[in-house]
Parts: sequence; structure tokens; C-alpha cells
Amino acid sequence: MTVDKKLSMPYLLGRVDISSAGKNCKMFLGDLTGDGRLDILMVQPNGGIDDRYEPHQVESMTAFDLEGNELWQVGAPTDQPGGLVVTIRFKFMI
Repeated sequence: MTVDKKLSMPYLLGRVDISSAGKNCKMFLGDLTGDGRLDILMVQPNGGIDDRYEPHQVESMTAFDLEGNELWQVGAPTDQPGGLVVTIRFKFMI
């Protein structure tokens, strides 16, 4: 693929359907497969807690490659995850 350096507007290269990861996920990028290419990790926080007193934990994690293939999923996404993603802070390890 060649890139025209004269382009000054964003250019859509493709689409990735991440809906199987569930709602209110945080997105992380990194090489999850060891092939040197970026992959997408969607992390869904748990819901139904009072996060003023109890921190959020991970409900599910779903990994995708940049072609949109689901690589793996741990846990099951819920229809009632934690609140607004930008306000939730939680730690996780894979």
C-alpha cells in the first residue's frame, strides 16, 4: 500500500467490529500474539457495585487482531457493566 503524502484529511483504512467485547470497555493496544503487530484488548469492568467504597474489577477481556478476528475471550461480557469508562480505573494483568 502506498500513502499519498498530500493527504491532509483522515483516511479510513478499515473497520473492526468489537461488539462481542460488550459495552463500556476500555481499549488497550499492544502485541498480544508476539508477531510484532498491534492487537486490540478490550477490558470490561464489573458493575453493580458502589465504586466509592469498592474498586472495579475485570468482568471480561476480549482480544482482536487489526483485521477484526477475535483472538480470545476471558470471562463473559455483561449487559450491565461498570459506569463511564473514562472515570473507571482498575488494574489487570494478562
